[in-house]
Amino acid sequence: MNLRYEEITKVSFEELQRALKESDGKVVSKMLINYIHNESERLLSESACIDVFNSNDVDVKATALLCLGHIARLHGELSEDVALKLLKEAKNFKELSGRLEDVISDIAVYTGKNYTAEI
Repeated sequence: MNLRYEEITKVSFEELQRALKESDGKVVSKMLINYIHNESERLLSESACIDVFNSNDVDVKATALLCLGHIARLHGELSEDVALKLLKEAKNFKELSGRLEDVISDIAVYTGKNYTAEI
């Protein structure tokens, strides 16, 4: 595996929404990661994850889940309705099972909430 550092750049919600309509999955995924790391308002970051998770691209869905874990780490909390919505929907995609387990663990570590039994 070849890992490399990529600079986090500021992305607006509008730019992210435009990318969802016009760009490929790799661009959308990178923009979502940049967005949630620069957005101080947790609820806006959660909303962006929901929007991106609705993509037809399973890799983009995986990034939305990853970012849910990042939001938990950055803010120390998540909206329960958002967390449960995405986690329950992710359970329907076998390709996301490993990522789902990781995100459930991240949420438990950073927020103290374990959603395993609820999904």
